[in-house]
Amino acid sequence: MRTIDISIRLLSEAVWKRILEASAYRLVEKKEKFFETMASLEALRRHAEYDTGSISTASAWILYSLSFYFRPQRMLEVGTFIGRSAIALAMGSDDAGTPAELHTCDMSNAIELPRVSACQVRQYPRTSSTAMFTKILGERRPEKRFELLHVDGRLQEEDFPLLEQICSPDVVVALDDFEGTEKGVINLVNLRNRNVMDSHLLIYPCPEPVLRQFGFYDHSTTALLVPQSQLRLTAQ
Repeated sequence: MRTIDISIRLLSEAVWKRILEASAYRLVEKKEKFFETMASLEALRRHAEYDTGSISTASAWILYSLSFYFRPQRMLEVGTFIGRSAIALAMGSDDAGTPAELHTCDMSNAIELPRVSACQVRQYPRTSSTAMFTKILGERRPEKRFELLHVDGRLQEEDFPLLEQICSPDVVVALDDFEGTEKGVINLVNLRNRNVMDSHLLIYPCPEPVLRQFGFYDHSTTALLVPQSQLRLTAQ
């Protein structure tokens, strides 16, 4: 008997459709406010000591949709910059009715983010990922682990054992810049080489045809690592 083989490409398309369908009605209701907020954050660039790129419009909505869909109570981010990703995650958490706790660090900048949601955002300015993880580990009870991780920076060697201690085994991981030899791909290779989250399935960035179905005409480079326990077959 032959098996039915589903490629990662086909699985990725199905996963993104499911996640974006769940937040589609919010896109209709919240689109103007959400993207006005994202645009307003560009003004924070003038405070940057190290000015770099920020996420695309599509990626911002992807992150909103992730926190809206998965409803994590605790979120963790590497790479704050002007806060588009952090605030997208926070707004998705708010609109899901489960305002979360979000910890975010930036190695190069100390830009204070505006408070635009009920989400408890704790910033770690001019702080490396290793230093933030270490501080969190020293403060946190073992049962209070992070359920969603967004990585928009290069993870360091010392980070991997720390992540295993502060993140839930079922953590959902969003990897920014997942293309070519950019940092998202390097982060995945390093995670796999160290057997960290090695039972998670890779979900490629959302295909552009799927993004167009939801009205986005730019692209997203956000990939996911999803625990197999978070996937199941349903009748409909």
